[in-house]
Amino acid sequence: MKKTLIPGLLLLAACTTSKMLTMESYVEIPVGSTKAKVTEIAGKPDRITEKDDGTVEYEYNEKLKNGFRTIQERRYVIVMRDGAVISKRVEQSSQPPYDLNSYDLQTTYGDESASPEE
Repeated sequence: MKKTLIPGLLLLAACTTSKMLTMESYVEIPVGSTKAKVTEIAGKPDRITEKDDGTVEYEYNEKLKNGFRTIQERRYVIVMRDGAVISKRVEQSSQPPYDLNSYDLQTTYGDESASPEE
C-alpha cells in the first residue's frame, strides 16, 4: 500500500504546482522586470509573439468560471524588448447576458459534456 501511495502523492503535488497568471500576480510584475522574473512569477506564457519592431509579447489567459460556465476571460499581455518588460495590459471580456439561455444559467448539472435528462 505504501509503495503506491507515495508515487500518487508525488504526482498530485506535481499537478498542483503549475503557475497561472492572475490579477494578483500580474500586478507584481513591474515595468523593467527581466524575462526570468516574469516567468518566475507568471510561469510559461500561453503564447509568445515576436513583432516586427523588435518587441516580444507574452500572452497569458485566465478564465473565471462559475461551475462549468465561463463568466469572464482575461488576457494578460506583457510586452518585452531586449529581455525587459516595457509595457503590459489586460484585456477583459465576458459573455453578454442576452447570449445565455435558461439552461446555461443552471449550475446544478454535473458533467459539461453530459446531455440533460429528458
